[in-house]
Amino acid sequence: MKFLDYEKYKKARLLPNSYTINDLDSESIAEYRKQLSAKGIVNVSNSVDNQELLESIGVFRKNRLSNSDDYLLTDGGLLFFGKYVSITDRFPRFQLDYQKYDTDTAVNWSDRVSAGDMNFPSLNIFKFYNLVLPKLVASVPDKYTQGDNLTRTSYYADVTSAAKEALVNTLMHSYYDGNVGIKIIDRPSYFEFSNPGTMRVSKESFLRGQYSSIRNPEIASLFRRIGVSETAASGGPRIYDAAVKNDLNNPEISIDYGMNTTKIRIWKVSSKEYDSKNVILSDIELFILNIAQEKRIFTVNDVVSSPENHFGKQTLIRKNINQLVDDGLLTAKKEGRKNIYTLNKDKEYLSHLKQIKHLEDKWL
Repeated sequence: MKFLDYEKYKKARLLPNSYTINDLDSESIAEYRKQLSAKGIVNVSNSVDNQELLESIGVFRKNRLSNSDDYLLTDGGLLFFGKYVSITDRFPRFQLDYQKYDTDTAVNWSDRVSAGDMNFPSLNIFKFYNLVLPKLVASVPDKYTQGDNLTRTSYYADVTSAAKEALVNTLMHSYYDGNVGIKIIDRPSYFEFSNPGTMRVSKESFLRGQYSSIRNPEIASLFRRIGVSETAASGGPRIYDAAVKNDLNNPEISIDYGMNTTKIRIWKVSSKEYDSKNVILSDIELFILNIAQEKRIFTVNDVVSSPENHFGKQTLIRKNINQLVDDGLLTAKKEGRKNIYTLNKDKEYLSHLKQIKHLEDKWL
């Protein structure tokens, strides 16, 4: 195919005719048919084969750039239903990644859904959505909270709805030709959704729902057909309202124009709840962190041999250092046969360090 011809296909969001229904995942199509049938809008009886069904919902579209009656696969249809290998033929950096952590400072994930992983060899957008949404919902605590009128608040419904909206927004608005993939972080205090591509509306417009500029209309249409994200520009207001109604930390939106990425953090807790559990440090932990601030790199023996150590022997020191590593305040690295430690200076721990410094000054 000539370059200019391919550019026409690309602008029309149609793929070359070498892409066929064989590049799509049959399990995904069957599941979508099932969900579509439950809506009762489109004829999805068994007499309608997959090709006909996919043409009727716009996954395959007529090639208007030629006089033929050929129907070509759309790039959105490939992303939504495609086999992983077929998707990466067109989108080489395609990546969907969900990671769950058991604490706010844990380094190692406890659960993961990742495209291309041996456990998910044929992951596409639709499969990822169906796998990850229940995990997001399950990680929202169904806690009892009372409003001013002493009635139970809608915290659980609001936060799960916000998580769903953020997941769908991430999948609909990503720039899949970008250099990075989609990444979703799930921690006890917050969700973080990161996608390639900068926002096409201002942060204020997104949160207020004033405008909608969808980057991938085919993906948005396929979600709407099964009742997901039914109203345009509704995601931002639902995310913001969940925070306001339940007195949670405000959602945070950061845009990196250099990396061409957008990141949205949705909190599950209030600032009061988050701050109250950030620092509960013993005297020995403060002592260790004082050494960490003085030294760029240190070992267990450095702490044990310190003239100011009156807390005990190596076993107790090592136990408390390991706890600080688990809490994310220290980082550990192997150097030869020994472990070395450094103070974690990541921005996420700035509030930790400020409170530590305050307590440390008081302690010393």
